[in-house]
Amino acid sequence: KEIRDLLKRLPSSFKYYDKLSSFVAVNKQLWEYLHQFGGSEKFVSTEIKQLPAEKLKILLDWYLKGDGSTYRDEAKSVSKRLLDDLQEIALKIGRRATIVSRGLQIDFTKSKRVCHVGRYKKEVPYEGFVYCVEVPNSTVYVRRNGKPVFCGNSICMNHGYLRGEHFKCPRCGKSAEVYSRIVGYYRPVQNWHVGKREEFRERLEYDEKVGTEEI
Repeated sequence: KEIRDLLKRLPSSFKYYDKLSSFVAVNKQLWEYLHQFGGSEKFVSTEIKQLPAEKLKILLDWYLKGDGSTYRDEAKSVSKRLLDDLQEIALKIGRRATIVSRGLQIDFTKSKRVCHVGRYKKEVPYEGFVYCVEVPNSTVYVRRNGKPVFCGNSICMNHGYLRGEHFKCPRCGKSAEVYSRIVGYYRPVQNWHVGKREEFRERLEYDEKVGTEEI
């Protein structure tokens, strides 16, 4: 009913097909505009993704009503780019979204579950440069296998991830763990032996614009 009422406000005619559970609008101008966003490779344009959060929330709500499921808060698509765009929109409105089912489905949730660090970890042989990522605001947003998470370099038992490297939490003053992979493995710096801690102290820092061929 909501979609039908919305379509009635458009300057084009439409029909509803029961067997397809679909609305079909007849408007050449509308078709030409939507055609640019692709079929099997459809996407959300950059200018739309840059809208304020309140407008992005409206967009996601109506997308789920039109081409997803509001009951399960999920959507399916053969377009990986579209799922990536929807996941970006979810981030900007404060919702968690995970891409599952071999990259064909995206699930949304309003919960604020904490990811369990180190649940599935293993050591693998590696030779080459290893870098510790740092950005101006010290907040890193990473994704693997469709699952995104915010992470940082320091962890306080009371306040979780901290911005930057802090051996003491700036909020409560208690000891915090500083994680780094700059010298080859990823674990709390406090647990390293004396030699490795000295390597950490004397590490070199490079600007992100410097390529590896210049190092």
